Formats: sequence, structure tokens, C-alpha cells
Amino acid sequence: MEISAFVFKILILFFPGILCSYIVENFTEHKEWSKFQFLINSYVFGFSSYIIYWIFLNLIIYCFSCEENNVAFVKAITNKGYPINYSEVLWASLIAIFLGLLLTTLSTYKLHFRLIHTLKISNKFGEQDVWEYLMNSNRTEYVTVRDLNYNLMYDGWIQAFSGNSTEPELLLGDVKVYTNEDAVHLYDVSSQYLKLDSNCIVIEIR
Repeated sequence: MEISAFVFKILILFFPGILCSYIVENFTEHKEWSKFQFLINSYVFGFSSYIIYWIFLNLIIYCFSCEENNVAFVKAITNKGYPINYSEVLWASLIAIFLGLLLTTLSTYKLHFRLIHTLKISNKFGEQDVWEYLMNSNRTEYVTVRDLNYNLMYDGWIQAFSGNSTEPELLLGDVKVYTNEDAVHLYDVSSQYLKLDSNCIVIEIR
């Protein structure tokens, strides 16, 4: 498929947004983005990067009485003949990296939801489901997993877990395995991988 010069120009101008979207998409837990959602996010993150760049630029002009230098992004995107300011795209890309890392941190530690809870605006916990909420809870470290189908009980600490409850998986460390009904000790292992069936699994938090 042939890409026109204007489309190629738009791709360059929105490279900061694409970069930010790539960081957020790959380093946060979320439902899979559609191509349209990735496009919209790139659009929003791209504009945000240029706005932050514009704010910093005006602060520098105000503080050091520098010569006024307007952001060329808007003119370049609305005027086919207006040249791209590549140094501006570079600065916006650097800002997009920090913006992506900031958004990743907010999403990972749910800081925005904690603020909402503190202000008593909403009780929504921000995870995709209760499984992810349980696994990400600071109180969840040592667990007892009861497999009712096979009459087994696994006792250990969580090394890793899957991101959502669609295919729940656990990797336990320092595991002690017992029979579930009468708690007879069977064996110990340093690590145990479990692919869970939510219909016949009970997880207890210690």
C-alpha cells in the first residue's frame, strides 16, 4: 500500500504519541487494545506531549526572557506545505517517554484510584477483576491453594501470577503439598506451577 507524503508527515508528527502508546500498552496490565484504540491513544498522547512541550517552552521564555518560539506542530498538521520541525518532534518524543513511564507507574500502583478512594469519590478498585485485585493486594503473599478435584493442598508464597482470571495461573515458592481432606504431608518443592480451574479451586490468604 502506497503511503502519501502527507500521511507520512502525520506519522512523523505523531511519533511521540505512538511511542507513548507503545510503552503504556506493553508495560501495563489491561485488556488487549484494538487497532482503533491504539490509534486514538496515540492521538491523545501525541497531543499531550506537544502541550507539555509548549508549557515548558513558555516557562523557559518567561523565566529567561528568551525570544518567543511558537510550537510548529499545529501549523505542520493543518498545512501540507508547512515543514516539520524535527527538533520539536525529538523533544516531544523525549517527553512522551517520560509520560509513558508516568502513566505506567500510575496504572501499576493504581495511584489515581487511591486518590479517588481518599477523596471518597468512588469505591472502584481499578483492577480488571477480583483475581487481579487479590493478587496485587499488599496483603497477599503467602497462600493456601486447595484443589478440590484432586484432593490436594498447596501452601507457599506467590512468585508470579497471570494477569487476569480468564486463565488463572500461579507460580508458588517454597511449596508444601498436603492432601486436602486430612492434611497429610506429601512432599516439598522449591517451586510449583499451577494452572487453576476456578470451578474447583479455593485460595486462602494467610
